[in-house]
Amino acid sequence: MLVDFAPSVSEADRLGIEAAALGSGIADAWLSPDGRLLARDDGALLLDTQLDARAPSPAGPTLADVLVADGSGATESVPENVVVSVLTRIGCTATVQAAGPETHLVIGRDGSWRAGALAGAFQADTITLIGASNRESARLAALAEIRRQMDSQREELRHFEDQDTSIATSLARLESERAGLPPDDEVRRLYGEAQDAASRTVSAAAEVRTAITRTPPRSATIHRAG
Repeated sequence: MLVDFAPSVSEADRLGIEAAALGSGIADAWLSPDGRLLARDDGALLLDTQLDARAPSPAGPTLADVLVADGSGATESVPENVVVSVLTRIGCTATVQAAGPETHLVIGRDGSWRAGALAGAFQADTITLIGASNRESARLAALAEIRRQMDSQREELRHFEDQDTSIATSLARLESERAGLPPDDEVRRLYGEAQDAASRTVSAAAEVRTAITRTPPRSATIHRAG
């Protein structure tokens, strides 16, 4: 932005003007040093939003009544007179609700805006674009938020690193305990022998039951004498 607020503009109006500037698109529109529309080498307009300092001026109050050229930016890129010329070509009113479709671009101090048949409204909680001091405050706030996020991510990384160290220590301890255990070859051998003995016992019991079943009762082999 190449402008700042006039000292007489209230805080509420400043918020509304910034909101309308954002909503209408003029907040980030290009302005060439001579106020003319920028074009490519082939004469086609840039695929972006631009401000034209040659547009007709509306009747009544304009943005030049509430905004002034910001010397810190205007003197380096766009001349102050070009900035003021553009401001005088954008209307400014308390609200655009009463403006008709024949109206040129108008900015409302309540966050509303209108450009012919196109109208809208926007809301801003803080001023971050208009005024060098506001832009600097927004920049510092953004940097502080980035630092906060980086600190949070570093803390999270330290937490993961601590967890990784703890897991590595636990794995090393388990490996050490496993290495200290006696080999289980003898246990496996004895277990196999016990299974074999159990199988033999089951087989022997089955053979005994079969033999008992086949042996006739003793009374069946006794004959009477005479």
